[in-house]
Amino acid sequence: MNENHLEVVCLDWLASLGWTCLHSDAVSPGGEQAGRDRYADVVLAPRLRDAVSRLSPDLVPAEVCEVVAKVASYGSQSLVDGNREMYDWLRNGVPLERIEPDGRRSVLRVPVIDFDGPNDLLAVQQFTVHGQKLRRPDLVLFVNGLPLVVIELKNPADPNADYEKAYHQIQTYKADIPQLFAYNLLNVISDGTVARYGSLSADLSRHSRWRLVGGEKAAKGMLELESLMRGLMEPHTLLDFFRGFVAFGGSDGGASFKIIAQWHQYHGVKKAVQRAVDALTHRKDGKGGVIWFTQGSGKSLLALFYVMALRERSEFANPTVVLVTDRKSSTSPSVAWKI
Repeated sequence: MNENHLEVVCLDWLASLGWTCLHSDAVSPGGEQAGRDRYADVVLAPRLRDAVSRLSPDLVPAEVCEVVAKVASYGSQSLVDGNREMYDWLRNGVPLERIEPDGRRSVLRVPVIDFDGPNDLLAVQQFTVHGQKLRRPDLVLFVNGLPLVVIELKNPADPNADYEKAYHQIQTYKADIPQLFAYNLLNVISDGTVARYGSLSADLSRHSRWRLVGGEKAAKGMLELESLMRGLMEPHTLLDFFRGFVAFGGSDGGASFKIIAQWHQYHGVKKAVQRAVDALTHRKDGKGGVIWFTQGSGKSLLALFYVMALRERSEFANPTVVLVTDRKSSTSPSVAWKI
């Protein structure tokens, strides 16, 4: 098996999940899909335009074009800060200023992703991008024309081409084609044996395994890459992860950084939220349960993601959350909370 075979296997898994799979030529300038005008473009504007029109049918054509242009031409001096602003746009809607008939100015939030319905899902092999240099990430996953995931694979038969080399290749892409990462949710690195995912700013040690497929722990013996592709890249899971399991940090002059959940945090939050909903709507006993985590396992972030998830549930009607810490100055809240 070589690197190309690994790409084909990943594309087969993605196709089984509902992703359309194409080679870069189809969405490059002059390609049959007419996805972009220049190799420097990383947003597939026609697909984004279709999504905006479908999600906001009340917009006039000029407003649709304005939203698409605003997203597709986005640029920032800071890769992470730009990614943070774009994340807000993609999650909560792209800001669009409108002058009302009475002369008032209003700002709409125009959705570009449907988190509860169908989206245009596209996996592109060898996506060619021109920036500081010409680069071709192995696989890029697009949702409504937006490049959310970059996947870099290394030849499993080459002992010198492991997942660490794939990580360093992603760092090269960030330097040479930074426009691709303004929209980035996460990156995947693998050598066929080891498979890890991580955020835009994560170092190698912060890249993690994904162990869930269909909401349950992957079967024993399943390849790491298969569980990551069939689990996290399942469209509903990926967009659920996008909406509720991302955070940003950095203050007091320090560099900004992006945080995404590990598999056990995602799994724990999903189970805890379901338990809390059940306690509220069925048992009506107010007992949402207890989650136990070991030191250093990410309790603070799990608490953050849990609260974010509860706020999204209409059953709780924007709940008040009381967070109790176990020390005077703490960056690690305990797992005790009251809704």
